[in-house]
Amino acid sequence: MSILKTIALLQLLLMVAACEATYFKITDPATGNEYYTVDYTHAGDAIRFQDAKTGATRTVQNPRVLDIDHKAFEAGVAASAAK
Repeated sequence: MSILKTIALLQLLLMVAACEATYFKITDPATGNEYYTVDYTHAGDAIRFQDAKTGATRTVQNPRVLDIDHKAFEAGVAASAAK
């Protein structure tokens, strides 16, 4: 395989790997509110994350966190925006 083909293949693989994001649905048990995010950090019994709909940083105590796929993430953000 030529060097140019090898470089092109490596670039394609890196782009595909970069698109493999993880999505999360966060439910606040105290209010029942649902939030969507791509990342979060633990802070004791709470987590801190950036809400995908508003961009606001939120902290939720004792949340329920679910891994979801991209389609569910997009649908959840769109449904949250419609409320």
